[in-house]
Amino acid sequence: MIKTAFVVALLAGAVSSQQSILETAKKDGRFKTLVTALGKSNAIKTLAGKGPFTVFAPTDEAFAKLDQKVIGDLLKKRNQATLDNILTYHVAAGDYRAADVVTRSGLAMANGQRLAINVHGKTVRVDRAQLVITDVACTNGVIHVIDSVLMPETRALPEIANGRYFGTLLAAVKAAGLLETLAGNGPFTILAPTDQAFAKLPKGTVANCKQSSSTTSSLGAFLRHKQSLQDGPRPCWGRASTSK
Repeated sequence: MIKTAFVVALLAGAVSSQQSILETAKKDGRFKTLVTALGKSNAIKTLAGKGPFTVFAPTDEAFAKLDQKVIGDLLKKRNQATLDNILTYHVAAGDYRAADVVTRSGLAMANGQRLAINVHGKTVRVDRAQLVITDVACTNGVIHVIDSVLMPETRALPEIANGRYFGTLLAAVKAAGLLETLAGNGPFTILAPTDQAFAKLPKGTVANCKQSSSTTSSLGAFLRHKQSLQDGPRPCWGRASTSK
């Protein structure tokens, strides 16, 4: 509790605006690139609503960290879907002030992914971006200013599970003939046991599952339940919507 209060006090930069999120961003002058991108994106329709919304807003300096050719390409009409995905990854439904943000491990974003929140001493990060100003209150929500552009996950579930933490699960998915399904558009939510979790099963259980056709069939039915991928160092939130 003391730590939370300290972090909130540290981040305190509360500003009240009698304008909407879009109007505030336009008037501020530090979000010219963000405002331009929103004008090219369907995300502007979301933020034009009553809300409330919480926006993690990258400054022009944050956008300047990216390759400017990439930004130019994103603003082209043919890449609007990608731009929409990136911008809606900066927006959460609801009014989450700094005092609430620092108590959470993550937020569900408008693009369907989960934004991870980490507090380390005096630093608060959302994904890989640092909060630099918080609680800019607007008529339809709140803005928190960040120092980097947030990039949503673009890989499918099997690509992310293909690491040292989910090797056994991935092998089971392949054995059950579900690899192609989980590589599809989804959306899917999977409760994913790690290799360490599988190691808790009685000896020989996993091997028997892979060899038995009846067991593999049962395994396939079990794995078809759509739940939430978690228990890893960087889980795939890309195809799931998760709150706290």
